[in-house]
Amino acid sequence: MPSETTQLLRRDSALLRAVADGRGELVHGGKLMLFLDGRMFPDREAARRLIQAGVVAQPGLGTGRWPARLTRTGERELAKLSGWPTAVPRGPAARPARAAGRRA
Repeated sequence: MPSETTQLLRRDSALLRAVADGRGELVHGGKLMLFLDGRMFPDREAARRLIQAGVVAQPGLGTGRWPARLTRTGERELAKLSGWPTAVPRGPAARPARAAGRRA
């Protein structure tokens, strides 16, 4: 991996963690925009930069919102930087178990 990508990940590691947590969406229209927790991320170039670095997957074709997701390269690089496991847990199995006797 080139040092450029490593520098990019150090600067954007919090953003990559949010994408890994499933909190990001990409809007593909006139310009590519990144949303976190339903709000537009102020750095409009962030999505393009992360996709070009190969750490965030390119969204689907057409307009609309698409879930942002890390590529395998992004998962590996985030694991190196943050000590996360190589495979980022996703879905219901990734959520902590509820304590016995508690209602939803």
